[in-house]
Amino acid sequence: VFLFDGNGTEYTPRPHICPPRLNGARKGVFATRSPHRPNPIGLSLCRLDQVKGRTLFISGVDLVDETPILDVKPYIPCYDIPFANGPDGSDDYGSVIARIAGKEQVAYPGWCVPSEGTKLSVRVTEAAEGQLAAIIASGAKPRILKDWDHVRAAMRQVLQADPRSVYRKAQCVGEVYPFYLDCLDVQCVFDADDNGVEVVHIGRVELDEQKASSKAGGCST
Repeated sequence: VFLFDGNGTEYTPRPHICPPRLNGARKGVFATRSPHRPNPIGLSLCRLDQVKGRTLFISGVDLVDETPILDVKPYIPCYDIPFANGPDGSDDYGSVIARIAGKEQVAYPGWCVPSEGTKLSVRVTEAAEGQLAAIIASGAKPRILKDWDHVRAAMRQVLQADPRSVYRKAQCVGEVYPFYLDCLDVQCVFDADDNGVEVVHIGRVELDEQKASSKAGGCST
């Protein structure tokens, strides 16, 4: 992540620009990669060749010499490649892509890419299934996601990846772990061996209550 510092300080960004390839056709600046932006921040995918002390040696960048670097982030195939985990995110192609690409083509921190088969098993109790079915039967609609099938899939994906912090994993073993998903208040209990999780309660929550509550991400008895 870098700063377009060579554009000058007196340039006034315009909401529409004319990309050279469009021969005069105008496009919104946010639909382009123009360096002339309201916030002059750029992003470049590059190769990290070497780390020496506090100096990073990179190549393949579209930067001019002495460009200020604001931040450096790892490129993670399973997160940064569209549909790397399937159209609905329920598969685990990211680790496969990373393995096939290999370290020579795509360098990434090994700890960033989950190993295959590390997802938690997700179980939903009959009571929780009944609660969700009642919410759906009431005519309620998801607040954010497209439909209830997408909500179900998202709930499973979140739990498969284990959203708990390291602290919660240590302090909340066997306790109820609540979190909000779309318009739902989901409560679950993780197995002591961290191999699975069981959803024990699903309720509907209003947006105002969601914003006011501080329990999301916590644990309770």
